[in-house]
Amino acid sequence: MSMGGAGQRAMAARGQLGMRHLSAVLRGAGIVLLTLLAALPWGLPADLHFVPPLLPLVAICAANLRQAGSCPEWLAFACGLLLDIAAQGPLGFWAFLGLLAQGLGVAGGALAARGAAMRLAVLASALVVVAVAGWVLSSLYFGAPAEAGAWARGVAWALPLAALMAPFCIPQPAARRDNARLERGA
Repeated sequence: MSMGGAGQRAMAARGQLGMRHLSAVLRGAGIVLLTLLAALPWGLPADLHFVPPLLPLVAICAANLRQAGSCPEWLAFACGLLLDIAAQGPLGFWAFLGLLAQGLGVAGGALAARGAAMRLAVLASALVVVAVAGWVLSSLYFGAPAEAGAWARGVAWALPLAALMAPFCIPQPAARRDNARLERGA
């Protein structure tokens, strides 16, 4: 017995839905893995200690540049809170920056749809905004201006790493096959 056209379309739709769920799970697992790696004591010099925590924020922003909501707010908050706990710093600092990165990714999605160069520009701009917000928050927390050089060096190192990570975080849409209409039966 062969399935009719409607049955085949229903199976294809379920398969695509399953792949979307798998893609979301893998994207979330990658962000959590980056967060765990950022929480490790790497023994970096003091002026580079902002580089590892900025990388999960780049991944959060990049995932939301691809599709709004692909990295939900709760995951951005949880990853930031994990960084706060691991760094033994003020609770909510990295969590707030994670939520900021998530929001900037959602807000910049329309601009990012214009091409690869625009995606990288939006990602770099979001990274700079997150770093400036981090500097302002840390200055407010300590009651004195924080060292801006450490944040600037963190961004300077995180930007090329973000450019290397972007193809993995923001995959291009699949190319349409020429015979797609024939397969659907249209």
